Amino acid sequence: MCSNSYGDSEDILLVADVQELITLSDVSAPEDGGPITVSATLSHDVSDASGFVSFTVDYFTGDGTATLADNDYTAASGSLTFNGQAGDVQTFTITPTADIVPEGDQTIIVGLQNLSNSTHGIDISDTATITLLEDDTEVALTIAKSVDDPSPNIGSTILFTLQVNNAGPDDAVAAFVQDILPVGFTSVTPVSAPGSSSLTVSGNTIDWTGIDVPAGSSVSATFSAVVLAP
Repeated sequence: MCSNSYGDSEDILLVADVQELITLSDVSAPEDGGPITVSATLSHDVSDASGFVSFTVDYFTGDGTATLADNDYTAASGSLTFNGQAGDVQTFTITPTADIVPEGDQTIIVGLQNLSNSTHGIDISDTATITLLEDDTEVALTIAKSVDDPSPNIGSTILFTLQVNNAGPDDAVAAFVQDILPVGFTSVTPVSAPGSSSLTVSGNTIDWTGIDVPAGSSVSATFSAVVLAP
């Protein structure tokens, strides 16, 4: 109701002209972490005289810095059904490709198309950026093997040293080394391994597992063996 200084009044009907739209959520997740969930949210009621009006809209993926050509992710598309009530949220998943190649953070673009409701002016122009967070390390490992006695006598026990060097730029975590002694040695026995790494022996095969090597550093493990007659 509106009144003036003379005491007259008049009922006025105000109609709010709001824009219904669907917003897509930006998401950041590890590249090797499996499917990533994206949310699509309806901002305002979509209704007519009979109540809320349901509708569908399609989603699709497109290359950002992550590309299908490089097998960075699996293309995804599908249809979402909204009930027409403000706040309705529909979800779908995008699946990145797990790899061990350091590429830095990469992006996928998600958009909407093919709106089934043509009478309510629903805005579906929003897009989302899916950021694949790099979780692969880049290391440059070299391995050196040495022995404490290069000219041993038959029956002597000699000590071998395995050294892993990491030139970086990232730290190496849980690296693995396998060494196989040639014929001519017996009684191969683990002696020492750094940190939480471990040496195991099967015959003349030595497995050194769980090796952590900071960038620019080196670590060593040792094992012994008895020299056999040729």
